Amino acid sequence: MVTYNFDGTTSTFKNDIGEAVVSYKKMEESRVEIVVNLKHFNTNTKASYKKSIEFKNGAIHHYPIRQFTVKDQEVKEFNTVKKYFTNLLGEQGYKELKNNFLNEYTSRQALELSILLGQK
Repeated sequence: MVTYNFDGTTSTFKNDIGEAVVSYKKMEESRVEIVVNLKHFNTNTKASYKKSIEFKNGAIHHYPIRQFTVKDQEVKEFNTVKKYFTNLLGEQGYKELKNNFLNEYTSRQALELSILLGQK
């Protein structure tokens, strides 16, 4: 089962694998700050991070994640969702997470960003 809601400031995407809640704060006409909260149901793992995203030079530009927290502990800034969940789930487990959850979540986030940043 998939549930999805986007109200212009918060997005919630949930399926049988996990849940992603994204809060958007528009900083300028072409820049937003996001706070992402992810939950992987099978491992009961929660991860969160902040990120700046900007539309410049005709493209959406993602800045590195900040304040990446997993299981209520801040991890190094250079770590990524991929790196952490590969360590937790193994290579095959991460591929399943990516194919069955992250790809759909990121597709929806791209649409939300195009709406928020005024792109068609």
